[in-house]
Amino acid sequence: MTLSSSETVGKPKPTAESPAGDNPAESSGASDSRLAVARRLYTYGVALVSYLVTLAALNALLKIIDQSWLLTVGDGGAALYTANFGVFHRDALASNGGLLLVAVPLFLIHWGYAQSLVRRDPEEAGAGMRKFFLYIAHAAAMIYGLLAFHRLLVGFGTLAVGAPLADNDVWPSGWLHAGLVVGLSFALARYWLAVVQSDGDFGREEDIAGFWRRLYQTAVGLIGLGLMIFGGAEMIQAIWQAFMNTLAFTAGDLLWRVSLLNGLGTLIVGVYVTRLNWQLWQEICHANPREQSRGLRRFYLYGAIVIGALATLVPAAGLLEEILRILLGVGTGDRWQLLNGLGRPVSLIPLGIAAWIWYWRYLKTEEASAPASNESETIRRVYYYSVAFTGLILLWFGAVEIVQAGLDRLFITPSASTADFWIDGLARGISLLSVGAPVWAFHWRVVERVARRRDETGRMERVSGPRRVYLYGVALIGALLILVFLAQVAYRGFLWLLGDPNAGFLSPQAASDLARSAIAAVLWIVHIQAIRTDGKLGTRAPAPAHTPVSGPDLEPARAALTTRIQRLEAELAAARAELAQLETKPPDA
Repeated sequence: MTLSSSETVGKPKPTAESPAGDNPAESSGASDSRLAVARRLYTYGVALVSYLVTLAALNALLKIIDQSWLLTVGDGGAALYTANFGVFHRDALASNGGLLLVAVPLFLIHWGYAQSLVRRDPEEAGAGMRKFFLYIAHAAAMIYGLLAFHRLLVGFGTLAVGAPLADNDVWPSGWLHAGLVVGLSFALARYWLAVVQSDGDFGREEDIAGFWRRLYQTAVGLIGLGLMIFGGAEMIQAIWQAFMNTLAFTAGDLLWRVSLLNGLGTLIVGVYVTRLNWQLWQEICHANPREQSRGLRRFYLYGAIVIGALATLVPAAGLLEEILRILLGVGTGDRWQLLNGLGRPVSLIPLGIAAWIWYWRYLKTEEASAPASNESETIRRVYYYSVAFTGLILLWFGAVEIVQAGLDRLFITPSASTADFWIDGLARGISLLSVGAPVWAFHWRVVERVARRRDETGRMERVSGPRRVYLYGVALIGALLILVFLAQVAYRGFLWLLGDPNAGFLSPQAASDLARSAIAAVLWIVHIQAIRTDGKLGTRAPAPAHTPVSGPDLEPARAALTTRIQRLEAELAAARAELAQLETKPPDA
């Protein structure tokens, strides 16, 4: 295909003096690109620093003014309006006022210049540095606003339940500052979100611009989920403490009320952040279905599952250990202590289970509806192998604790003070094993089921980086553990053979080392066998199949080849005739 005259304008052909790699147009384009990067780095860098300084100085200035105007004086904590500009207040006003005097114009100049660039060149709106600035600016405004909003909720809540005014954070000096910060911060956050949406590519960003948006939404979603779980857990724990106080006939305790209100404020903030982020992301997924297969989207869902699982399994393991200690008669634990210690597990486990189940079901629904991409598959493998490795570590320590407890019970003669010391290790080992074994077994079975397939999906699983890192990493660690513990056993054995009376070859420590090496050997064999099976099933892509021509397709193929040979022979004969004519001409022709 030839270029028309309009297509060749502005595209100089490369010559000997100007080869393709040194095309002036190409060099100019590369230079312009580097200049654009430097310009953005300067413009948005200065704008971001001056913006953050403005927020910090404004927050401090409002706090100083609030404390100076609203003071608590006299008995009973009466609030009077007074002016108290002491040395501290003057210095604070001067320093923060000076920062604002410099930072605000600096920010406005650079932000205005950035906006003018977008108006002149629409492609500037999709620059990664611009997106980074906008999301950091939005995050900073939201952090200031949500902290002040939480402060207002807890402060007015404690006033409502009758907490002392002296211990209140918003009365009489604090509510004005917090209220102003809430209003200004939410207004700024709304403005930055409007700017992001007005750029025209929101939800359809590519490359680094899309990465910053997804990374921001992932962080916001996971932080909001954490606030929801811990806020709700603090509320449930406060209610449980109130119930225990009722059983103990303890009245007049305001501590659980303050804890309840603090948890309520955290829960409200978490619900607001999580719901706002989730709705926005869902709208993007509906408008752009490819968003569901993005790596950071899957990372967010898997991260939420991990948070829910941790909030469930960690307190459940601690609760199981405490129950076992009491059932086995360790220490001074009794039923009242057990009930009193149930507050934290009882508060976390239901919320963790709810988050775990909800996000797991939604992830499976999204995986079924959205085609998998290389990014999403990588995130899936990282999740499964990371969790399997964590479960394997818990399984190892749990098994070692149980074996050690059994050896201590068999070999060590108990005394009056150490009669039941082995029970602590047994309870701890059972709790770790009860969590680690199911976690490892479930995730290992899932990835093994995929890796044992004989199709392309199975081959891709076998050659994936996360699987190889996991298998060879566990095999390496297992081999080192076997080496270390068996070397200790062999060392004691040689000393015993050489007649050392203190060799300790038949001691509990030697038996413990032998048991630890045996546990490591079992895990090592399992993963070495998986490596060998991967090799047998194959890790190389199959060569493209060559289908021989036969049957009814033979004659058409033969005719096509014959025609092609005749055409090539005719071209060769013509070329030879032309060469012969050139050789018969005189040299000066």
